[in-house]
Amino acid sequence: MYLSIVTLLLSWLWQLRSRFLQKQKNNADRFNLAILNLIQRIRQAKSLEEIDLLQEELFNIFKQVIVDLDEDRIDPESFQSFTFTWETAMRVAGDRERMLRESLGSFEF
Repeated sequence: MYLSIVTLLLSWLWQLRSRFLQKQKNNADRFNLAILNLIQRIRQAKSLEEIDLLQEELFNIFKQVIVDLDEDRIDPESFQSFTFTWETAMRVAGDRERMLRESLGSFEF
């Protein structure tokens, strides 16, 4: 009888752990999807002001991810995945900003 109770308890604890880990992964996935959306918007940006606003959104997402990591809503492995996506978005923003600056520079007399 005790073995059955222990088995049920361990099974229940394993189930709770699995749900917790899935929730952490879902949180990280949500942030990665937001970053992918921002990358698309960055690539379509038509002004330096728009790039600045999108970079501000990127930093706000980064700040929230750090808070979620600190409060265990995201696991360290998911954070590593997120940082790759975030760094890619920052590179795309920098490239788009350079391209816009160059196109503005060609119109100066």
